[in-house]
Amino acid sequence: MSVTLLVIRHGKAQQDNYDRDQDRTLTDRGERQARGLAGLLEEHDLAPNVIVSSPFVRARQTAELIAGAFGLEPDFDERLSLSASGSVGGSIELLGELDRANDDATIAIVGHQPLLERTIAVLTEGLTGFGPQVRTGECFVLQPNDTGRFAIKANLRAD
Repeated sequence: MSVTLLVIRHGKAQQDNYDRDQDRTLTDRGERQARGLAGLLEEHDLAPNVIVSSPFVRARQTAELIAGAFGLEPDFDERLSLSASGSVGGSIELLGELDRANDDATIAIVGHQPLLERTIAVLTEGLTGFGPQVRTGECFVLQPNDTGRFAIKANLRAD
């Protein structure tokens, strides 16, 4: 992959009054985190060209707030969700597809734990274990290194 990857965990989500996990919405803090993260990405010259998100409401809302700051519309893919179709293999497959379709781009994915930390571990270490914990409203910036893997170049978080 020749892209810069932005691996983003959704903002802080509501905990109560939801029958289904995928329906949980962002809290006010979660919305502030998403807007703040968009500002940090702009400040660090990391404007995404493409944003793909889990379809779960909290990730969707995060992606829409970040995308809107850059005049983009996010896409949604089940492979980034916590459902049965969301897996490390699926997220790596998706990233490969995005890399082939977007040469030298900055690609943002928005999703959930533990899928994101496992995806980072595979990309940086080739491991199937766990990478760094990705907190709500946090973005890990990954860039290719000389080994054919990725290196974590930064992590950004808005509170």
